[in-house]
Amino acid sequence: MKTYIILTLLLFSSAVVFPQQTKRDSILRNVEEYKGRVFKDATVFINNSNPAEQRIKAIQKHAIIYDEQQKMLFKRIVLSENENPVIRALALNKIYNEADKDAEFFNQIVNWFSNSRTPKPLRDETLGLIGNLSFSSMPGILDAYHKMVEDPDLVYREFAFNKLVLNGDTKAQQLLIRGLEDSNARPLDVLTSIRILSSAPKKDFYPVVYKIMQETKNEEERLLAIQTLGGYPTAKDKLKSIFLSREEKSKFRESALIAFYNYNKRETVNYLTEILNDPSASSDLKIIAVQLAINERKAITYRKKAKRADTLDNLIREIANSKNDSERELVAISKKYLLLVRPTF
Repeated sequence: MKTYIILTLLLFSSAVVFPQQTKRDSILRNVEEYKGRVFKDATVFINNSNPAEQRIKAIQKHAIIYDEQQKMLFKRIVLSENENPVIRALALNKIYNEADKDAEFFNQIVNWFSNSRTPKPLRDETLGLIGNLSFSSMPGILDAYHKMVEDPDLVYREFAFNKLVLNGDTKAQQLLIRGLEDSNARPLDVLTSIRILSSAPKKDFYPVVYKIMQETKNEEERLLAIQTLGGYPTAKDKLKSIFLSREEKSKFRESALIAFYNYNKRETVNYLTEILNDPSASSDLKIIAVQLAINERKAITYRKKAKRADTLDNLIREIANSKNDSERELVAISKKYLLLVRPTF
């Protein structure tokens, strides 16, 4: 009997192991077959006697090259000034992971990247490669970025500012701030400059963006400035006046409320009743107000302290009981508030 049980267990375990092993072997076989196809197509690409169209078609569907010798030949194509720039760019695309293994090769890529006279297909490929590498892993790239803040190509100029400001470069940040102050010294448009500056670790840009919020006649610029200034103490009262104002457009009120809330969470709750009682407030603004109330009141710590429903609770219950078909989303989120916060009426 014991022998029978052991044989049964062995047969059962084999039924599990064998299919897994078969599947693994199948995957490995498929991988090797694919590598073989890549090798064959790479051979077509490397042969410069083939027409450019044939070479491009052969390799463009593959992500990388596997064979070490072929990688070296691809690198040679990238470096060859006699090759078509499109071919060179495509060759570089297939050996991204080789770029930072060879300092001399990488330095050449950086030179192409920072030089506005580099053939466009090749330069655009260097942008893709460098964009995929971390800032700290690229020796010499800082000098290239500083050079490129004056690049005639907007794409590269914006890319350089993005990288520099995000990594705390004071010089690049001050160039953008000066551009916001003086349109004649503007390296990028106002919207792009504010977006990039908003990623800066140091918020030296707050005063100039605050000025733009107060003075600009461009609605997009004003909206972005509002969205950016939540953390600026000087702008706090102005943001509050915007989201409470019946004269402001809904998009400005909504953005001001969110920006204010992000840095003044508990205080924001004090103004939600006024918004929900405002007949001029849009349904979207009221939905945001209820959601912010949920954020602050759903915690168990709040619910334990709140012994009885307050004015805001009662107002939201009133909205939840509304039969107004035009405000279904507002009614739904108000019901969600009652479910999550559970005020004691």
